Amino acid sequence: MKKITNPHDKLFRASMMQIQVARDFLNAHLPRAMKQMMNLDELHYVQKSFVDKKLQEQIVDVLYQTKIKDKTGYIYILCEHQSTVQKLLPLRMIKYILEILSFHQDSYAGQEFPIIYPMIFYTGSKRYTQSTNFFDLFGNNKKRMQTILTQPLQLIEVNKLDDREQQKHIWSGTLAYIYINMLEGGISYKYCNLYNQNLLK
Repeated sequence: MKKITNPHDKLFRASMMQIQVARDFLNAHLPRAMKQMMNLDELHYVQKSFVDKKLQEQIVDVLYQTKIKDKTGYIYILCEHQSTVQKLLPLRMIKYILEILSFHQDSYAGQEFPIIYPMIFYTGSKRYTQSTNFFDLFGNNKKRMQTILTQPLQLIEVNKLDDREQQKHIWSGTLAYIYINMLEGGISYKYCNLYNQNLLK
């Protein structure tokens, strides 16, 4: 029989795979506002882990699919049983959420992204003293990064650049000129390669 090296984590997964246990857990711990948006009668366990293999001896995750605001959504629970409090835990959670979005797109390509509600079930012996706010990892730049990451991404659209403005910038203007003319068929990839060679000398 295979030796169980992390019985606490195996207990959590084995328990939370049972929908009646998971539903009771969520009813006990979800904020009221989130519960009102969810239909836990349509809760389904998703057999997929997003935790790195090197961390799977200390961490267990479970993913559920359900209806949130009448659309497909997910609840993601991370069970942390590490001996030391992890400052970078919010970063890992963001990483896992992005992986869940990619997983979702494999089955629902072309559809809008779903709501994903993350939860952390911390079972460490020490009091959890670190922030669970991802933006706190930026320290004094917290508000700046909140603004940067919650506004539309900056897009530099080459075919809409103003020629006269680009002439004021030797290097970036030349780069833009090359790409504009490539779009129009005026410069071939051969000359683009020559430019790269001269630039890298």
